[in-house]
Amino acid sequence: MNALPFAHALYAARDVMVHGVGFSDIAIDFYWVLGYTMAFFVLGVFLFRRRMLE
Repeated sequence: MNALPFAHALYAARDVMVHGVGFSDIAIDFYWVLGYTMAFFVLGVFLFRRRMLE
């Protein structure tokens, strides 16, 4: 389950709201979510451009 970005987003949100931690404590979770966001954005752009060229 930790391979998906949702778990990391929930861990980070919980840590900030409940424990009041800073960015340095949730950086790894943030980078997981950011990595998934970037990967799916690039994939979406690629597939959209491919579809438009057909």
